[in-house]
Amino acid sequence: MSRISYQNRKRMRRIRKGPKEDIFLARLGDGSGMVVVPGQPLYRYVRAVDSDGVLVVRRGAAPDIEGLKVWVGVDPIYRHMRKILGVSSGDSSTGVGAMQAHWETHAEGGSDQGWFTDRQITPLLCYPTTGMSVKVYGGWATYQGQPIHVATTTISLTTSIPVAGARYSLIRISSAGAVSVQDGVAVGSLADLDNSDIPDCADGYAPLAFVRLYVGQTALSKLTTSPDVKMLVWGGGLFDSSASGNATSIQGIPVAGEVPNVGDVLFYDGVNWNPGAVISHEHIFQEDLSALCDNVTVAFATANVFETDSTHVFLNGLMLAPANDYDNGDYTEDVDLQGITFETAPLSSDSLFIAYIRSIGAAAS
Repeated sequence: MSRISYQNRKRMRRIRKGPKEDIFLARLGDGSGMVVVPGQPLYRYVRAVDSDGVLVVRRGAAPDIEGLKVWVGVDPIYRHMRKILGVSSGDSSTGVGAMQAHWETHAEGGSDQGWFTDRQITPLLCYPTTGMSVKVYGGWATYQGQPIHVATTTISLTTSIPVAGARYSLIRISSAGAVSVQDGVAVGSLADLDNSDIPDCADGYAPLAFVRLYVGQTALSKLTTSPDVKMLVWGGGLFDSSASGNATSIQGIPVAGEVPNVGDVLFYDGVNWNPGAVISHEHIFQEDLSALCDNVTVAFATANVFETDSTHVFLNGLMLAPANDYDNGDYTEDVDLQGITFETAPLSSDSLFIAYIRSIGAAAS
């Protein structure tokens, strides 16, 4: 039997065990407050906890907080690179919590997006407490360009309950930030109430919510399927009753040119409101290009023009790297921003999906 040297035996053991993952604990940032690598939004500075040396790694499931302890290791997709794998569960030094490694699934474009309702946004929220009382949470509004503070207030709607039938009442704030109630006209019954029965807010006030009230009522419903209190503030700007018909100013800001008509689109140039189209965008998710994969095609057109650097391309479920972020990227965005081009043609059996931000319109000249 041939003898194997000690070094050869060590080498064989390493081969059998495979590559070392090299996971280590680090702190985010370069030590001077900079976390994101300038000009490289996909990369972050980190420092190993036992070293002052600064490394550049791919971003991962961690908020950009200087000094936050994170785990760093080999990127599971780009094996030649290191990536932030997650936040150290034992770190309480920053006093800031963080989402776990699957946070991207709950973010915009993720497979399990988190949705919020107006009842989860507390500034100026009107929420029923007990009986006929509504708590108005404090916050800030503007009136004719000036800030207005609204203090947290609890207001009772007992005196607004109609003696017969049903009505809508408004919870509103004045230009001084005072909370009050404005009652609408009562109708025959709850079944007769519709949107036209919501009263127009009086001049000098801004509506926060409208409340459903009816004879014999003793408490306000909090049921999400049929709440008695419904928010208005998130549907439009406060104190914007002048922004209709023949308005010459909106929130104290003048409208340039001719008086706008109902349905006109306005955009703000920093000084005035101006008629014309407005720059906007729309998120396109899961546009399926799989049927175009044929082992040959490298150029794939999208259904819409997209904004620069907004594409996210997924091949067989894995997100690919764009060439403008990596020297050896998997694809490039076409110059006309209506397609992508691969270095290597996808196979006919591959699944190919693309997400992007669709460009809509442009500012009026």
